[in-house]
Amino acid sequence: MTTNIYPGNDKASASAPVSGPNADAEFRAGSDAGLAPRADPRHGRDMWGSAVTIVVSALALQRSSSYGLRGDTQVVGPGLFPGIVSAVLLVLGIVWALQTWRRTVPQPDELIELPDRGGVLRIAITVAAMLVPALVFDQIDFRLTIFAIAFVVLRFVFGAPIVMTCLVSAGLSAVCYFGLSVGLGMVLPLSF
Repeated sequence: MTTNIYPGNDKASASAPVSGPNADAEFRAGSDAGLAPRADPRHGRDMWGSAVTIVVSALALQRSSSYGLRGDTQVVGPGLFPGIVSAVLLVLGIVWALQTWRRTVPQPDELIELPDRGGVLRIAITVAAMLVPALVFDQIDFRLTIFAIAFVVLRFVFGAPIVMTCLVSAGLSAVCYFGLSVGLGMVLPLSF
């Protein structure tokens, strides 16, 4: 009679998914001992996640290219930025799919926890800092919009000192304005 030194590797539980705080260690223990490892529950999630990322980013890339990458009155067309973001997401989705196929997706050593109340508040502030300017972009000066986004995120999400927040926000606003308006010739909403 052989003794089973790896709990859960008997015939009754061989098909049961590994879960719990020691799931990763149990999964590795089974494969290190030469036994057939049980299915890692994260593999399916990574497989579907990478597939959805590839499909959505490919559709967004196709749609953004239909907007035009070059504009009629300016160098940059309305589809350039969404095209760049979609292409990057497509590449990352393909890398994720390859890692999933090879079973080399990096896994955290600690359990991932949901954010606490302060974390949820910081997420909400960041989303609002991006959403509000996007909704009123045509009515507000571009430089003030970039300054406000950087100020809100630096001050209320990261808790940066007020002087540093103002300096970084002003610098970022100037870099974005000169890079986009002067460098690329984009027409931006300006009030002064």
